[in-house]
Amino acid sequence: MKQPSFSLFNFLDQHKTELGLVFLSAAFTLIVCLTLIEIYFWNKNSTTWVAPHTKFDKELGWVNLPNAKTIYRGNIYTTNSHGFRSAEIDPSKDHVLILGDSVAYGSGVNDDETVSYFLSKNLQQFQILNLAVMGYGIDQYYLTLKKHIARTRPKHIIVILYTVNDLADTRSNHMFGAAKPLFFLDKGRLLQLQGTLHKFSCTNLIKKSWTLSFFSTDDLINSLCDSTTLSHRSAWASVSALIEKINNLALQFDSQLLFVLSPSMVGVQWDACELQGRPSSCKDLDSGFSAYYQDFNHFFQQRPYSYIDYNNHLLALWKRNDLKRFYNNQGKDIHHYSPLGNETLANAIFAYIGQG
Repeated sequence: MKQPSFSLFNFLDQHKTELGLVFLSAAFTLIVCLTLIEIYFWNKNSTTWVAPHTKFDKELGWVNLPNAKTIYRGNIYTTNSHGFRSAEIDPSKDHVLILGDSVAYGSGVNDDETVSYFLSKNLQQFQILNLAVMGYGIDQYYLTLKKHIARTRPKHIIVILYTVNDLADTRSNHMFGAAKPLFFLDKGRLLQLQGTLHKFSCTNLIKKSWTLSFFSTDDLINSLCDSTTLSHRSAWASVSALIEKINNLALQFDSQLLFVLSPSMVGVQWDACELQGRPSSCKDLDSGFSAYYQDFNHFFQQRPYSYIDYNNHLLALWKRNDLKRFYNNQGKDIHHYSPLGNETLANAIFAYIGQG
């Protein structure tokens, strides 16, 4: 007698109810697991929003955690109740404010190895307040100064511009995995694209998602979110207006304003190579780093603002020293200064502003 053959279609038809329940159960379990994972990573990211010891902020995109002491990769980062990498504000002293990104903040060095620390040794009659935050652009420098200038009423304001990425950081409404402010010019007026940022915005949800991290999040943001990036020309127009706003705040509070142009190590190496007149020895260097710097240098040469061309300082030192000594991790970090580099930068600032 012939045995009936097994039919997959018959089996599925006979057990469709049971199989449907199995599928729904598996899907439910997967959704629950992914939800728990997302909650875990969202909470974890809440104190590492863009960098360690940063959190979401509705005005600035992110700020330093206040009253925090963080040890990251062997370095100690300490902030006061306002999130400054400084002691609490001393009302008995006049103040010097430092604004900037990770270069000014002192990424990769301890609290007593930052430019603000070394400057405090030279300017003991002042309290140096380091308001810098990792990942910031010039728009966030301006908003930070606007937020804290009345409280601190500084005698000096020092804005350290990292010439490699400050333009890029200022021309987009999202950077380093987080939504941020964006300013643009419209008929000569500087406008802000969105006054209040939302923690659960489209950009933040995509960038902070563990599940979506396996995909191209930038493509998703550009497709699904209100992503805006200014053209190169529009970005420079915005930068010019923002720097004018910073200058106006300094004038309003009778503060002396100084900009510092900070180069990458590769940019200085390229310029040093060019000075030697041996182009063949420059072939392994990226000239783009020098070009970024020269764009900012040209910008300030055409305007009345006080500024330090720190590239020239480092070129003078290069003739007697290995440039790698001035950058973190013996030059493996081409962006941030070593303790010696920060001390040298502080000395250059002190030489410029003197005892005023």
